[in-house]
Amino acid sequence: MASRKFQWDQANTEHIAPHAITPQEVREVFSRIYAEVPTDPVDGEDRYWAIGTTARGRHLTIAFTERGEYTRPITGWEMTPEELEIYVEELYRRLDLPE
Repeated sequence: MASRKFQWDQANTEHIAPHAITPQEVREVFSRIYAEVPTDPVDGEDRYWAIGTTARGRHLTIAFTERGEYTRPITGWEMTPEELEIYVEELYRRLDLPE
């Protein structure tokens, strides 16, 4: 599997900073099992949420888009209870666990 390439600049690092999320934590969410949820496009650009965890066990939702070969994180936040439910359902599905 090819390594995911991220597009970072001042704008998106500033958007995750108020939520105390680091670029490393964003990479960790994408490197583990996560649920990918399509959301409404913004300015004609498809947007998604990656709902997952970090190596230290933070439960995060990362809003992102795909630009060519790059994943561009937009912002992130601590999972809501509804997002946690989506994540748990994805874990059960991916790990083939009985419900």
